[in-house]
Amino acid sequence: MLPVKKASSISTHQPVSPSNRVHIFIILLAAGCLTTMTGGVVSPVFPEMMQELRFDPKWAGMLVSAHALASALSTPVMGIVADRLGKLRVLIPALGLYAVFGMSGAFITNFSLLLAMRVLLGVASGGIAAASIGLLGWRCMTGRSRVAHFGIPPPSGMTTASIIIPVGGG
Repeated sequence: MLPVKKASSISTHQPVSPSNRVHIFIILLAAGCLTTMTGGVVSPVFPEMMQELRFDPKWAGMLVSAHALASALSTPVMGIVADRLGKLRVLIPALGLYAVFGMSGAFITNFSLLLAMRVLLGVASGGIAAASIGLLGWRCMTGRSRVAHFGIPPPSGMTTASIIIPVGGG
């Protein structure tokens, strides 16, 4: 069974200095943008992938969106794990797994294995989303500023990434 943090340990964390807060904010915002990249990078090159891998077009939507379903299902679970183990202990491995599963798509020629990698990429993306939003909320903001500004960074970062990533990806 996973150890559970006491509620008092959450509220007694050391506040982050204003100069470090900006660095943490930028890093977490960049990590949050990865969740948008998961679909935005594949979609522009998908027609070429279908021709190259010669798979049935009826499965095209499944391959493009498999990560989204996996991410939606894994984010709440990863949030619970991040609360119990620590947000950085979830974020760092999730970033590593995101890199491995994301790059593996370039080398896989089997549809089933590619679909499995996309699902695992979604799970890693769920870990990134849960841990980065948790860190952003607990480390960068306190009190009323947390409540007032918590909704701004993740949606703005995701919206910006959803515009820039497809353009940069081709």
